Amino acid sequence: MLRLYKNLQASGWSIILLSRESGTHQNVTINHLVEAGFRGWSSLMMSAEDEDSTKANEYFSRQRNVIQTKGFRIKSIISSHVDILTVTDADTGMRKYHM
Repeated sequence: MLRLYKNLQASGWSIILLSRESGTHQNVTINHLVEAGFRGWSSLMMSAEDEDSTKANEYFSRQRNVIQTKGFRIKSIISSHVDILTVTDADTGMRKYHM
């Protein structure tokens, strides 16, 4: 996963990380990412403290809309969670990968 991350970064891709973790755990999450070798991402988006974790599809849909509103075009989603594969999208060119 780290090799893929670094290859995408080296190719000039903007990397936006979405986490199901609450923003109250942001420092811990950043430390874990850096210790694992992940650095230089464009943005780290974390869920709100009161976010209902059972509604992951809604969370990812909202965050995807925020990303697209900022002018980014999402080309791919890579996730360790199978539910990301069920998220609907209007961009037919988007690829989703389960790791």
